Amino acid sequence: MDATSDVRADERFRLALFGNPVAHSVSPAMHNAALRALGLDGCYVVRCVQHEELPAAVDELRRPPYLGANVTVPHKEAVARLVETLDGEAAAIGAANTIVREGDRLRGYNTDARGLLAALEATLGVVPYGLRILLLGAGGAARAAAVALLSGGPASLTIYNRHAARAEALAAAMRERYGGRVRAVGPEAAREEAAEADLIVNATSAGLDGVGVPLDGIQTRPGSSLYDMVYTPSPTPLMRLLAAQGANVADGLDMLVFQAAASFTLWTGRAAPLRVMREAALAALHRRGAPASSS
Repeated sequence: MDATSDVRADERFRLALFGNPVAHSVSPAMHNAALRALGLDGCYVVRCVQHEELPAAVDELRRPPYLGANVTVPHKEAVARLVETLDGEAAAIGAANTIVREGDRLRGYNTDARGLLAALEATLGVVPYGLRILLLGAGGAARAAAVALLSGGPASLTIYNRHAARAEALAAAMRERYGGRVRAVGPEAAREEAAEADLIVNATSAGLDGVGVPLDGIQTRPGSSLYDMVYTPSPTPLMRLLAAQGANVADGLDMLVFQAAASFTLWTGRAAPLRVMREAALAALHRRGAPASSS
């Protein structure tokens, strides 16, 4: 829905990012560049929102000049309970990363799932259909990834998380919705699965420190694919490790751009300028001295 029609012609509209922390985000660079490129008189700001401040912050979105907001950790699940309605993907995931104002009511969306699918195809030439997939992680990002991957009809989805109970809970929720092709495994079985997988998706934060990997001793076969949702530093430790084993690898920058573009269109009704947004994200990463992939 295009909410810009509800903003006075002489009033600059506003978009926001709610989260904690948010200072590291490149979303403002992407969205403000997109607004400028399309000549839209709006601005995108970041707001560090504490848990107890979230209901009031969300309530502000019900009135102009706001069109809506993005939501990042740790508020995606809580926001899904604060809006009037949820889009189908957000309901399936149980979390929202995008809020759109519709009059004085709010609708929650989750663009992470579609962002992952678009990034897999764009960067690796991969679609989930018929693939044997290993998903690393069981948090909010992993839940969105699981919904995206299972919607694409894989042969199987195996979930590994260092906290086994979380992996079991996610697998059970996905089996209830998508059937019996989902299982949770421990580290040894996860290593066995990695050795045979067509696609490995890292939905953990391992690698943000430039050192860690989400599964010790992981090995894969030549020709397999890795999509690492971590986008800085790039290449991530996991990307370097599996690329040396012959895997095709990509970082999470394109997922970030695609999910942001989907949010932008939901707010404005305009096709997002993808190239402009990606270049703005890369420039923001470069300014802070973070190595980033240009692939």
